[in-house]
Amino acid sequence: MKRPAKPPPPRPARKKRQRLFPKPDPNPPPPPPKPPRRPNPIHNPTDQLRMTVKVMIAGGIKQSDVAQVLAISIPTLRKHYRREIDIGAAEVAARVITSIITMATTGKNFQAAKYYTQARLGWSEKITVEGQGDAMGFAKLVEVLEQRRKRPEG
Repeated sequence: MKRPAKPPPPRPARKKRQRLFPKPDPNPPPPPPKPPRRPNPIHNPTDQLRMTVKVMIAGGIKQSDVAQVLAISIPTLRKHYRREIDIGAAEVAARVITSIITMATTGKNFQAAKYYTQARLGWSEKITVEGQGDAMGFAKLVEVLEQRRKRPEG
């Protein structure tokens, strides 16, 4: 008698293939809530800050550098210091000119008077000789200078 044939052994279960791009979840979890937006700190200009901005702008420093020094943004600088930016340079120049004129007219500072006469009145340090010939005694001056040069110093 023949033996009955053994049934083949069961096959192992097939692994489920992973998809390269999984299907999107139809019910995704909600995104995490955003943290509340922190408002910018309020900037309160003081008289000292206004003077600082005025002097810096008058000195030719760029607005971006002034804003960095004050630790504020450029729009905040323009918002709070518009007047200082617009007329700061002219105001400081007016004070300097007033100071120069005061020193020049009171006789306390010869250099201030000299600067004022050169800048505003058109004076210069150049010596100009007008006229013909030796009207100013130029030949005599040259002669005196030559004699001094030839004399031994001692």
